[in-house]
Amino acid sequence: MLYDPRRWAMPRRPERLAVFEKDVFIGSTPQEVFDFCCNGEKFQLISPDRITPAKDNDEITVLPAHVYSFYHWMAPILPVHWVVYIDDYQPGHYYVDLQLRGPFRYFRHTHRCTPVGGGTAYTDYIEYCSPYGALIDRTFVRRSFERIFKHRHRRMVELLEAGGKATTESRSSSVAGSSR
Repeated sequence: MLYDPRRWAMPRRPERLAVFEKDVFIGSTPQEVFDFCCNGEKFQLISPDRITPAKDNDEITVLPAHVYSFYHWMAPILPVHWVVYIDDYQPGHYYVDLQLRGPFRYFRHTHRCTPVGGGTAYTDYIEYCSPYGALIDRTFVRRSFERIFKHRHRRMVELLEAGGKATTESRSSSVAGSSR
């Protein structure tokens, strides 16, 4: 659905934010990676936790200036409702989703695809501020993001490369010979 300023207010960017950034190399073209990331059904496949679209969505493909609503199931019985707005969108290169409603005071997530040596450097860049303060953001939230994005990047590589031959920053600590 298109953004309606009467329904949702744009969040104000706080002065103090935490930043999380994670990169992965994927042996697919930037356009293939971008299209994959824009497909809401693929989003559900890469998440370590259950994600379900809310009923008020008219589309689950990322489009500029659109709003998307979904539930992130923190446990099998605890749905956390998110509403995000596509704040910036450059086809084949990047898009930015901005939380309008959800668990954070502020959450802005850039998904960037950059051509690199026969593939794509895919970057998740998140500016965030939880309601619990800087210490929690730098510790608990950061560890949670590390877990989530390690899983998401691994799944993206597996699904886009049909075999997962790429290397990722989040795998750098894997044990040699591991089947993970």
